[in-house]
Amino acid sequence: MWRYALGVVLIRLVALTVIGLTLPGCIPDGDAPAPTGTAADLAAIELSPGTLSPGFDPAVTSYTATISSTTTEIMVTATTADPAARLTINNLPATSGQPFGPIVLEDGPTTVSLVVEPPGNQPLKSYTVVITRSGLTDLASLVLSAGDLTPAFTPQTTTYAVSVPTTTTSTSITATTADATSVLRINNQPALSGQPFGPIALAVGGTAIAVTVSAPDGTTKTYTVTVNRAGPGNANLGSLTLSAGALSPAFNSNTTAYSVSVPNATTSTTVTAVVQVATSTMAINGATAVSGSPFGPITLNVGANPITIVVRANDGVTLKTYTVTVVRAAPPLSSNANLSGIVLSVGGTLQPPFNPNVTSYEIEPPGKPALTFVTATTQDPNATLTINGLPAQSGVPFGPIALSRQDETRITIVVRAQNLVTTKTYKVDVER
Repeated sequence: MWRYALGVVLIRLVALTVIGLTLPGCIPDGDAPAPTGTAADLAAIELSPGTLSPGFDPAVTSYTATISSTTTEIMVTATTADPAARLTINNLPATSGQPFGPIVLEDGPTTVSLVVEPPGNQPLKSYTVVITRSGLTDLASLVLSAGDLTPAFTPQTTTYAVSVPTTTTSTSITATTADATSVLRINNQPALSGQPFGPIALAVGGTAIAVTVSAPDGTTKTYTVTVNRAGPGNANLGSLTLSAGALSPAFNSNTTAYSVSVPNATTSTTVTAVVQVATSTMAINGATAVSGSPFGPITLNVGANPITIVVRANDGVTLKTYTVTVVRAAPPLSSNANLSGIVLSVGGTLQPPFNPNVTSYEIEPPGKPALTFVTATTQDPNATLTINGLPAQSGVPFGPIALSRQDETRITIVVRAQNLVTTKTYKVDVER
């Protein structure tokens, strides 16, 4: 009998040895996977829709997820590391690896609690996922009538700036909420999503506009737009010089009218104007000019020559016009009272031959003419002359002049220079 019992024991030991080759803990080293985590771990958490943040790690027990505001419910799939562990989600039994839900999402954050109960009365392990519906306090778009936002609009960016010229005195603002249930206020005044609000007065400098979006649960988000309205532009010149001469009065940026006197010999000038603000532009006599660079030459006629310098400020609107009148003197009056020639219609030759410096002549015409015409020509076309005391024109025959039948006839030609001071008298005696 004892032999039988001993045999049974031996058979069972052999069987257990054979079976042990396939039981957990009896697998030979090198063939068994390294144990990871604990029996109370989760192997995975998945949301539908949504993505965990941070990415899943069995050792991390707290997660967040942000989903669209249009999503009102979610499914959660949790997988236990130990298939024998029990799983509850939000205190309700759940199946490892199977979707649980749907879980209704609140307007604000929704907390999902996952608890793992490992076998053998081991300690429990809890995981939490806080799910937030995005967009309840987001704007979908934000537009101003006055200008473009900087940076470009995104729902996540809450601070913006807009630059406008000084001529822009007001703006409207159109804000559209991402969620139709959100409440919109602009500058603490009720506003309608997608509808223009305003006009909002803009002072010179910065005007802050607050756009507040409130979710149904009372959560708020404020977007701020600062509209920077430029002041009146600076269209002043910093300096103004001419190559031809000095300005009168001396240059002052607030003085816009000047004069410059130049001698007759000055036939042109350049103008060098420098703007006070580097971004201003200017034109001289209607042509684009470069600040600090000589412009010209500008031709100067005898008399007044107005030169205009128009400065356009960096605001693109403000203009200022400076005027410089350059007065070029007339040439000096001539003192030339010479004749360049004397001709008598009766014929004959002057004796001596004509010379501007010789003032007395004789001429004996052929025959005995009773009259003659005299043509006297001045060297200076601006000189005047008289013949026998009567006005005559240079180069034009004057007469007729009666000739004495018995005695010589004297013809007197008086030339008065342009300066009205210098005179010269020529005499021609006509012999008979």
